[in-house]
Amino acid sequence: MSLLDGAYDYIQVSLDTLNSHTHKLWGEVDKIHRVIKGIEVLKEYGLKVKTNTVYTRYNINELWNIYLSVHKLKVDQISFDVALSS
Repeated sequence: MSLLDGAYDYIQVSLDTLNSHTHKLWGEVDKIHRVIKGIEVLKEYGLKVKTNTVYTRYNINELWNIYLSVHKLKVDQISFDVALSS
């Protein structure tokens, strides 16, 4: 029995950009590759994954590419939310 068996419906992962430059605009260290790898590992272990993307004027042009990328990773649920103060 796994530690996570039955404990969660899914693991939620925030993925707001696939672009290193955009990620740095938000003052974040570029770790997009680690987020993608984390999703891959979660799926390898059979866990359900939900991604959440908050879109702003900085990443709105990336939404289709984000969708295609997480779909390719076989993410179980995808959510897009607008940032109200962008």
